[in-house]
Amino acid sequence: MSSSQEISDFTAAVYTGTVEGYYYIAAVTLLGYHYVLTMNEEIEHIFQKKFTASSVIYMLHRYITLVFVIYQWSPPPSNLVCTDAEFPLDVR
Repeated sequence: MSSSQEISDFTAAVYTGTVEGYYYIAAVTLLGYHYVLTMNEEIEHIFQKKFTASSVIYMLHRYITLVFVIYQWSPPPSNLVCTDAEFPLDVR
């Protein structure tokens, strides 16, 4: 494989990761916006009434999604981050 091919593959990989990051941020923003918009209805219909099985299922579904998104967005623990990695592509 030629050096220019390696560079273009690397550029495509970086671009793909950047676009995926933008999509993820957009999705998280929309999810947060939805949570903020529906908070009044949730307080009125869920929290101010007696808890039933359906309200518990609703809350589990709603807040497990939020916990999952926050977990996915959080950085990895520092002991899992590789600090001595060599860059596989020499672009001098």
